[in-house]
Amino acid sequence: YHLSRCPKSWDSRQLDAILEADVAAFFAKQRKTPILANRWRAHLSGCLGAARRRGLIPANPVEGVGRYPENAPRSRTLSPEELGRLRAAILSEPDAGVSAAFRLQLETGCRAGEAFAARWEDFDLDAGIWRLPSPKSGTPQVVFLHPETVTWLRAVPVVGPLLAPGPKGERPSFLYAWRRIRAAAELDPDVRTHDVRRTVGLLIARAAGIQMASRVLRHSSVAITAKHYLPLDEREIRGAIAGLLPAMSGEAK
Repeated sequence: YHLSRCPKSWDSRQLDAILEADVAAFFAKQRKTPILANRWRAHLSGCLGAARRRGLIPANPVEGVGRYPENAPRSRTLSPEELGRLRAAILSEPDAGVSAAFRLQLETGCRAGEAFAARWEDFDLDAGIWRLPSPKSGTPQVVFLHPETVTWLRAVPVVGPLLAPGPKGERPSFLYAWRRIRAAAELDPDVRTHDVRRTVGLLIARAAGIQMASRVLRHSSVAITAKHYLPLDEREIRGAIAGLLPAMSGEAK
């Protein structure tokens, strides 16, 4: 994915013709998306580093290009009250496709982009599964659906191949729809669709453990789930500390 984002002018060039100045110039064009730019740099560096170790190029041209600073992982999650308002707003959304896509995210923890790209052919409602042919990881994955999710999916009008088709049948942008639903739910303007996914991960981790949350969110490792999706608030931390001393003295049961 990241290598495909390289300038098309590189396609016909030899590896040793890609210079540090070329890498730096394209990296600079990505300054508005620093995290994505850093991922591109890392993957390119890994590939060209392998080429250098094999003697195909004299040096890795990426090594002299620095990284953009990144903010700390976002930890915003929705409270039970916010989740209730969001669910009500989703169910009240007049666009059946938009309502279905956001409800699917709410009930599976998928990414909003995955829900809006969902095609009817990818659902096996009899088996209660949704196959993602080309998710973020690049490996086909399966999302398991709750029986109630299957029930309301069967009732969604089928208008073309997409679960949530745009006005002309094409894949719509979910950003404008999200802003509308967010306003209807009276959520803060800084609440994002990915905060919903993070909230689902947190709820599953509390109920069934971090391993299960990682599987549901389809992360490549539990470390990703722990770092980015399981924020602990002050009350949880104080609760853990409160049980420490009694446990040490043998008072805890």
